[in-house]
Amino acid sequence: MGSMMDAVIPPAVQCPPFDLPQFQRWLCQASGQNCARAAALLGVSRSTLRRWLAGHQRVPWSTWCLVYLLGSGDLGALDRAWCGWSIEDGHLVFGKTLYTPAQIRTYPWFERQNHNLVAQLRAMENRTVPLGTEQARLIQATRHALAHLVEQAQNSQALLAECLSNDEIYQKKRG
Repeated sequence: MGSMMDAVIPPAVQCPPFDLPQFQRWLCQASGQNCARAAALLGVSRSTLRRWLAGHQRVPWSTWCLVYLLGSGDLGALDRAWCGWSIEDGHLVFGKTLYTPAQIRTYPWFERQNHNLVAQLRAMENRTVPLGTEQARLIQATRHALAHLVEQAQNSQALLAECLSNDEIYQKKRG
C-alpha cells in the first residue's frame, strides 16, 4: 500500500507534502473544532472526514491544498507567482508590509496616475529650443530637476503609500 498522498502534484501548486497532524490542526482552527462545520467546509460527510483524520483514507490533494491555504495563508500554494505573499487577518502581506483590500483596490488608479505623470514630465523634458547661455543653463537645471521628479514618480511604492494613507484618512473621516 502506498503513502496517504500518492498523487500527482500539479506544477503550479506549491503546497508542501501532506502532513496529517498539520492538516488536523489547521482544519480544527478553520472550523472552530466543529466536525460538522469542518465537513461542510470541505464538502464531505462527517464519516469521510473522520476516516481522513484517523489516517484510514487518503486525503485528496486539492483538500490538503485548501486546508494548507486556510491554515497558512500562503498564496504561493495557488501559484508560484505569489510565493512570499500571504493573507493574514484580512490583509495581503508581503514581507513585513501589510496591504488592506482598500489599498489593493486603489493600486490600478495609482499606476495610471503615475504613468501619466511620468509621460507628462518626459514630454516637458523634451520641449527645449536652442537659446542663449543663461537660458541653456536654466534649461539644464530644469532638466535635472525634471529628471529627479521622473525618478521620484517612478518610485511607485512611496507614492502609493502616500496615496493609500490619504485614502485611509478619508475612509476614517467618512466613518
